[in-house]
Amino acid sequence: MTKADLVENVTARIARTAGPTISKKDCARVVDAFLDAIKDALAEQKNIEVRQSAYGFTRRGLGAPGACVQAVQGAAHARG
Repeated sequence: MTKADLVENVTARIARTAGPTISKKDCARVVDAFLDAIKDALAEQKNIEVRQSAYGFTRRGLGAPGACVQAVQGAAHARG
């Protein structure tokens, strides 16, 4: 799933709710901020925990922190 796919998915899910809608541009800003927060936490060797018991899944952590940090750092260096 690409970031664009994630933005599309989140925007569509929000549109199906009874609340206010959000533009793809604003949604992309939120997704960017969210991913940056995860990247920063992983760079600081913090654990990331994602739970959504309402949908029946729980995932503790996102793999080995060192591997994730290396991947994130590699992506950051590739972007310049």
